[in-house]
Amino acid sequence: MAEEEATASSLCKEVSEASAYTFNEYDTNTDEDGVGLLIDFSTPEPVRKDLQQLSYNSQLDCTDEENFEDFGEADDLESDTSDHLSHNKSCENCHKIRSKRGVNYREKHHRRSSSGYFTFSTPREYRSFGLRSVSRRSVAAALHNNNHYSPKSRSPVPDDEVLADIDGSFNHLNDKVQLLESQILQLNEEKNKSFSVQSKLKDENSLLIERVHSLEEQLKDVELKSDERVFDEQKKYKEIMSRKDREKSDEMEYVTRRLQNLESECDQLKQENPKLRLDVERLRNEKRELQEKLSETQSDYNTLLAEHEDFKRRSERERETTGQLLDELGKELGELRQFKIEVDLHRPRGDSQGELPGRYHALQTEVTRLKEENKALHDTNEDLSAQLLTNCLEEGRTLMKNKENSLAAELDHLTKEELLDKLKKQTDINIRLEAYVDKILLRIMEMNPTLLEVPTCVTMFKFLKRHPPKDSEEREKLKKELFGYRRCLDHGFPSKPSCMAHDPKLRLLAVGTKQGIIKVYGQPGVELTGELMSDATVNQLFFLNEEGRLVAVSSDNTIYLWEINVKKEKTVLENVKEFVFGVEEGKPKNISVCCVTKDGKCLLIGTEEGNIYMLDLQTFKLMEQIVYQDVVMQNVPDDFKVNPGAVETIANHPTNPDKFLIGYNRGLIVLWDNKECNADQTYNATQQLESVAWHRNGSEFISAHIDGSYIKWKSTDSSEPKEPALTPYGPFPCKAISKICWKTAKSDPFIIFSGGMPRASYGDRHTISVMQENSNNHIVFDFTSKVVDFVTITRADENDSSEDRDENDEPHTLVVLAEEEIVLIDLDSTNWPTFHLPYMNSLHCSAITCSQHVGNIPNQLWQKIVDAGEAQMDGLSKRDWPINGGKLEGAEGSTKDLLLTGHEDGTVKFWDASGTSMKLLYKLSTCSIFNVDIHTGGDSNGEVEEEWPPFRKVGNYDPFSDDPRLGIQKISLCPLSETLVIAGTAGQVITLQMEREDREQEVETVKVNIVSDRDSFVWKGHEALPQREGDIKFSSGFQPTSVMQVYPPAACTALAFNSEWQLVAAGTAHGFGLFDYAQKKEVLVRCTLNPTDMTGTSDTPMSRRKSLKKSLRESFRKLRRGRSQRRDRGKKEEKAEEKTTGIEETPAEGATSRTSPAASPEPRPVERAVEARSTEDSMASMVRCLYFADTFITQGAGNTPSLWVGTNGGHVYIYSISVPTEKRSETDVTSLLAKEIKLRHKAPVISIGVVDSRARSLPDPLEVQHERAKAPEMSGQHSVVICSEEQLKIFSLPQLKARWKFKLTALHGSRIRKVAFVTFRSKSDENYTENDIACLSNQGDLSVYSIMTLREQLMASALRREDINGISSFTFTKQGQGFFLNSPSEYIRVTLSSRYVTDSNCAVELKEGMRPEPEPEPEPVVEEAPVAEAPTEGTAEGTQEEEKQGEGENLASQQQYNSGDIAEALSDSQLMNDSRADTTIEGEITQDSIQVLVSYY
Repeated sequence: MAEEEATASSLCKEVSEASAYTFNEYDTNTDEDGVGLLIDFSTPEPVRKDLQQLSYNSQLDCTDEENFEDFGEADDLESDTSDHLSHNKSCENCHKIRSKRGVNYREKHHRRSSSGYFTFSTPREYRSFGLRSVSRRSVAAALHNNNHYSPKSRSPVPDDEVLADIDGSFNHLNDKVQLLESQILQLNEEKNKSFSVQSKLKDENSLLIERVHSLEEQLKDVELKSDERVFDEQKKYKEIMSRKDREKSDEMEYVTRRLQNLESECDQLKQENPKLRLDVERLRNEKRELQEKLSETQSDYNTLLAEHEDFKRRSERERETTGQLLDELGKELGELRQFKIEVDLHRPRGDSQGELPGRYHALQTEVTRLKEENKALHDTNEDLSAQLLTNCLEEGRTLMKNKENSLAAELDHLTKEELLDKLKKQTDINIRLEAYVDKILLRIMEMNPTLLEVPTCVTMFKFLKRHPPKDSEEREKLKKELFGYRRCLDHGFPSKPSCMAHDPKLRLLAVGTKQGIIKVYGQPGVELTGELMSDATVNQLFFLNEEGRLVAVSSDNTIYLWEINVKKEKTVLENVKEFVFGVEEGKPKNISVCCVTKDGKCLLIGTEEGNIYMLDLQTFKLMEQIVYQDVVMQNVPDDFKVNPGAVETIANHPTNPDKFLIGYNRGLIVLWDNKECNADQTYNATQQLESVAWHRNGSEFISAHIDGSYIKWKSTDSSEPKEPALTPYGPFPCKAISKICWKTAKSDPFIIFSGGMPRASYGDRHTISVMQENSNNHIVFDFTSKVVDFVTITRADENDSSEDRDENDEPHTLVVLAEEEIVLIDLDSTNWPTFHLPYMNSLHCSAITCSQHVGNIPNQLWQKIVDAGEAQMDGLSKRDWPINGGKLEGAEGSTKDLLLTGHEDGTVKFWDASGTSMKLLYKLSTCSIFNVDIHTGGDSNGEVEEEWPPFRKVGNYDPFSDDPRLGIQKISLCPLSETLVIAGTAGQVITLQMEREDREQEVETVKVNIVSDRDSFVWKGHEALPQREGDIKFSSGFQPTSVMQVYPPAACTALAFNSEWQLVAAGTAHGFGLFDYAQKKEVLVRCTLNPTDMTGTSDTPMSRRKSLKKSLRESFRKLRRGRSQRRDRGKKEEKAEEKTTGIEETPAEGATSRTSPAASPEPRPVERAVEARSTEDSMASMVRCLYFADTFITQGAGNTPSLWVGTNGGHVYIYSISVPTEKRSETDVTSLLAKEIKLRHKAPVISIGVVDSRARSLPDPLEVQHERAKAPEMSGQHSVVICSEEQLKIFSLPQLKARWKFKLTALHGSRIRKVAFVTFRSKSDENYTENDIACLSNQGDLSVYSIMTLREQLMASALRREDINGISSFTFTKQGQGFFLNSPSEYIRVTLSSRYVTDSNCAVELKEGMRPEPEPEPEPVVEEAPVAEAPTEGTAEGTQEEEKQGEGENLASQQQYNSGDIAEALSDSQLMNDSRADTTIEGEITQDSIQVLVSYY
């Protein structure tokens, strides 16, 4: 019995533990009596029944243990199952324990049944009470009680059956208990883990609590500090407010006083106004009278001018005759004086006075005899001339009588083909003969000119000198194929812009300037230019939408109508109509503002008097309807009936084409109904009006005023504004808002205006403000130059039609025109970035100091430059260019060309000069090499300053230089080796190489001391730029490899480098140096200073120290030299004529702006005397040109590399260079002075070039290796062309004998400024090329000379002589084109080649019916003229003879050699004293000419 109890007790203990740890595995089931049972559905059915019975029996008694939630873990509480009172007591204790723990349990109502068990009303009660109360001890006690209770208290089930059931299910329970034990162990492990996690969480919680406490303390400290700071800021703000209030009061007082003064002045002006009007009327009448008198005077002046010219010509002839007579008389006087001296010496003194009368009579008789003899000689000369003419006539008559042997008889027997063949053969023979004679003469003149100086050939030599061999007809045709001057295009930003207009339909942009120039731009390459007849300013421009027409209003009250038309297969901007406003009535009416109506048929013209006139744009005549200011003022309230001033602005109604707003200067705004001719509404603003703009819906508009405020109005309510006046950057005084726009968008509406900045703080800034009303998007775009105008491009304007109209404007681009640049802002993209300009670039962002054109760039280098440039354009807009109207016709340039410009701030810009639009590709800065402070200006690309207003720098114009020493003076690029050399103002010469990747490297600097051999030299100029030490990071592009620092650090005046030899030569005002950039080593230095000038300054290359005595001595020498030259001018001219050649005197044929002596009756140009320049001038040491050449230097040696140096004093140094072919990086380069040339007149040498025996210039380095040029001819003789400011001269090599020269200064009185060796290609024959010399003079004339004979091929006037900047900035290309600065911001491209002409080939397509048809012109009235009588036979014959005579004269004037010239040359010695020797017949003797002479006589 004891064993059974122990077994039951242990079993109950295990079951209670299993029930405590497996509570979640059970479900609650309710029987019919409502008793809650805990059933485990995972156990077998027999076991489950036993467990149910066991749990039912365990509910017989309740101990204190079952009152805890820890499911049997409170073992300290004992239970007495035999006593129900103890049970109740334990329940009370359990309730107390629960209340102490703060756990709210549901109050359980239990009752004991008749069998002594507890029953529960719900399963939840059973779970919360019965199940949780089951423990090991309670189960054992329950089993014990089941065995020892009296029969009264036992269950109805017999004990034996229960024991049998327990015994029978013991094995099953054992298995289940083991399973439960394993689960209990797992749960214990999980519980331990959860305890560890809870402990960690508690620790972390404690740390976080401490952290929270510390943060609270810090927060309290921050609050205290912030309170203190707020208090300080409030105190400062109050002080500022008080100060500003004082300033405001002072300014208000000043404004009040100023207003009073202005009112008083206004009253005075009102009083003076009537007087002035009377004076104006009087002056107008006087002007009219003066104009009439002026017209009469002008006609008289023209008559007198003609008489004056006639008198001038006669006086010139008389002056020449008088001069000759005076010379003869002077000679006779000298002879007489000499004769008198001789007579006085040989005769006795006493008889001198007595013999004088006799001597006088003898001389008088001799003079009479000589006059009679001279008269007889004149008669004889006339007889001989008449006899000669008679002989010619007799020969002509004989030729006419003998028709069998005449030329006409010969021509009758020949067919047309035979005649043409013979004529062609004869022409070829003549051409070859002429060429042969020319070659012989040139060879004689070159090798032994003395052969032509024999007495028998003197007259022939004079003839050849005066009449050089002329070009043949074939040559003339070829010259037209090769040469031709033309002005092609303008590149850059228009100078001094004044207004702008945009056509949203055609997507064109027009810009007007103060010089009266109008430019129309479309897509890149579409550019049209027009110019007003006068130099008036273009004040306003208006496009007539989709019509391709433009209305321009100028400052002289003239209105022009321009049209885009096609003329001679080329699209041009043509002026078709013009209207001068204010002339009809005679009263001055100055235009203040204009506006084109919405339908584009009428131009509204507002005047300063306050009236509005209407111009019909179809007829270009004023309409009868006029909006008078008096009519407008009738609807204005009495309080505002004052003079509103001039018409300030006009704005069309967006939805009603018959209405428009009129804004007057003093703030009055009127909504005018043009159809009804009355004012709908009048709006009164207290401030002066500047601009108005409509809302898209037409129900609202906005007005901008002079005090920096804007007001929103309702169009239907004029009593008060919709919103009060808003000053965006107030409350302090602000500048005026000059223009405002109000555009709607899906997101938020845009308000865009110019100006409005606070006067005191930012009154000097040029701004455009863009803000969206309902968002925080607000940016003030800050420009470095004054804002001229701005235009907003919207999608609605581009897409709207008469039938369909968008709901919102949707602006996407803001176009801002400033004085020095144009900026386009992308309003669609985030942060509103700017666009990259494909044209209209501001070339003078920093002043241009030099330039170079490089043609035919290799594709590889071009792509590298483009990639490097794109990497610099991060932050710009990615959208396509919005101004893309028009279309291009024809392909762009076949080659890729670059124009490199050096700037004052040390940058070099690479421009695409291949086509019509010049686009910036890449920008190189040299500032990073030197240790200088760099100013970060220009476009900030989205960076907004942290201040109010929110400024953002935009645009590229930045005229300020960080350091003037950074300025670029010379540029040289070799596209084949991808090497760039830059020379600067402080003597820095930088060698750079193209790289694709970013690199970090140290740049080595080599100092080259030019004055190393002059110990006494003192430099007083600026210091050299400090070099940055250590590694420097360079972005992709051209990266420096070495720096040659010249000392003294003066500006570089000449630069040359040879990429094949890897040598660089640089010259300054003190000398030059040769640098090997492969080994980074100095090769050669030479000082060209005069030993007496050993002081240098920064302002001039050298100081000029001349004493007063020396200057006076030079002045007296010049006076004596001038007197002696005037005395012996006749003799010297004759000697000079014998020594000079014809090339030096006569300009060649083919000039476009000058005529040759043969084709013009004007006298031959007289050669000017060129004086030698002083050698004491310190400027003579300046190096003007450097040149590398592989040619013949020394006699008997082969071709060697050489360096040619030309100075300002006419000195040329020739150095032979030894360049190693192997181990280039190890073997040194050596140089040796070979020869020197000193020009006679010491003129500055500005260019040097070597040509081979075929008259071809030596190719550039590496061109032969890359098959871009033919190898030079080394078997024949080379020649060097030395170009000075005064002449071109060719020397043979290596003898250095003079061959040809052309004296430009002596002939034209000008000096050469720019020289280039150009290859001209024929327009029709691509295979024919010719090398020539192109020159630009200080007079602005462009000329071309052949290399072989220096004959002038072309002369054209391209620039004004006053345009010094344009002449100094001129750059030639190798194909015959040129670039020069027309203004600081604009390049002009010209061409001297007939083949290479870069011109805009574009078109603008218009829709059919968009442009109105022009009105038919009235037919002119033709008056009936009297019928002329038929000409008589003699008259007709005379007319024919006159035509034939004219043809004969023209033919004779065009001949190269004619019988008259030869006869004149042969008879020159015999008829030298005959004044009628010019009567020799010129021209060939033909049948026609003889007929003319016969009919004449």
